[in-house]
Amino acid sequence: MAEEIDVGMKCIKYMLFVANFMFVMIGFLLISIGSTIKAIYGDFETFMEAHYFSPATLAVAIGVIIFFVALFGCVGAIKESTCLINLFAFFLTLLLILEIAAAVAAYVMRGQIEETIRKKMEYSIEDYYVDVYDRKAWNFAQSRMLGIIFAWMLAKAVRRLKTQELIDQDQNRQRIYEQLARGKDENPTPVLYTPTFSEA
Repeated sequence: MAEEIDVGMKCIKYMLFVANFMFVMIGFLLISIGSTIKAIYGDFETFMEAHYFSPATLAVAIGVIIFFVALFGCVGAIKESTCLINLFAFFLTLLLILEIAAAVAAYVMRGQIEETIRKKMEYSIEDYYVDVYDRKAWNFAQSRMLGIIFAWMLAKAVRRLKTQELIDQDQNRQRIYEQLARGKDENPTPVLYTPTFSEA
């Protein structure tokens, strides 16, 4: 009986370790994605107000928090430390509350953020020839948008061609059915009369 309990506890310990290790990897992934986005799309921060967090910075911050919280869980599971497991549970609960609060705040402020970005873009386009940072941001945005617009137009053209092909096929099919229907009415197929056994 004691061996079964021991095996069960080891199983729980390693399952907790594996789950926390996955969270460590997710935290590391968020850090790398956030830093990559910040490096590539850093020029768009010109259009954001200073008091708004950049999504890339937020991803890095969440990644760091998840990384350390999951590290508590990993070490606590391996060392079988009740203190570390309790710390892990506390920080995980706190992280969940913060994520819910961030999601609610983002949902509530989405209209305000959109309006702020629009105004900031309008102001920065006026300083295009004066401010180097605004010029770099607009050049970068336009180069990215040009590619996006081209891809959108290409997809729309392909969709239009495919739709036209389907319409043509449907019209051809309809024309064939109409010809067959007209052909049956104009030239009815002759029916041979065969007498029944009683008539013969």
